[in-house]
Amino acid sequence: LAQRPSCQGLSAKLSAAPGAMAPPVARSSMLCPREQPQATPAIVSQRLCDLLLSFPAAVLCGVQWQVLVRKYEERYSTRLDIGQIGYSSGLAAASALLWEIVRLVDTTDADNPIVGIEDAVSLVPRPGSLGSWPSLYRTLCELVHDRGTPLTADGAAGSKCLLFSTLRPLLEQHWHAGFDESSLGFVGEDGSFRRLKKMKHLLSAVLVWRDERLAWRKGRPDAASAVDDAVACELRLVASKHYNDLLLVCSAARGAVPGTAAAGKPTAAPPPTGEPAVAAAPSPAL
Repeated sequence: LAQRPSCQGLSAKLSAAPGAMAPPVARSSMLCPREQPQATPAIVSQRLCDLLLSFPAAVLCGVQWQVLVRKYEERYSTRLDIGQIGYSSGLAAASALLWEIVRLVDTTDADNPIVGIEDAVSLVPRPGSLGSWPSLYRTLCELVHDRGTPLTADGAAGSKCLLFSTLRPLLEQHWHAGFDESSLGFVGEDGSFRRLKKMKHLLSAVLVWRDERLAWRKGRPDAASAVDDAVACELRLVASKHYNDLLLVCSAARGAVPGTAAAGKPTAAPPPTGEPAVAAAPSPAL
């Protein structure tokens, strides 16, 4: 039996035949591989909101509109033409497309305003979006105060500590059931994505963001906000002297902690050392 020619071979022969018409080119193949059609304003809005929530700086000094747009274009392989969807400036586009979550930080440059997210938005747990880090910080403070033990060696009245290795199941129960530190990452102020692979990396980053928030708030005339209340307590990571683990220490009186963890009684009175009374089994590698 004669072998059937392949479709590719037939196309080549047809193209080479005298007077043959070239086959029509599919519309999708005419587009640049990086370039996708412009999405509808509703889809653009949802995508921009999701992206802004991935910037921890959105809770601090904010994010440049042009950085957000560049990240949008990288993520979705399309050029964001705000004029095509009816906006004359970056400020107009940001105000309309991000209206559900936006906090306008600096509108001096209408083409490149600085945008952030509202406090109430950052205090909703979102494990895939680290613009919600204040809600995580608040939950950590509540857990240490509700389930930790007094750290008498710390020298500060009201300080409590919690073993680092106990945090993951507690966060799944009290912060978000979908919490998984190995799948987390965030976008820096310059638009670069940074992966967090371990719980220690996540907590270290959250502590840095809290310090940056306090520094940014210094000297600002407006009154303290809900986020400022959520990060009022000081958290520290210190090495345990008795276990192969770290301790998460919260230095604040109970009244300063916003809210309480939902369930569970505080642990029993601590041993004389002031560290948690737990079995001394080795902890997983940090």
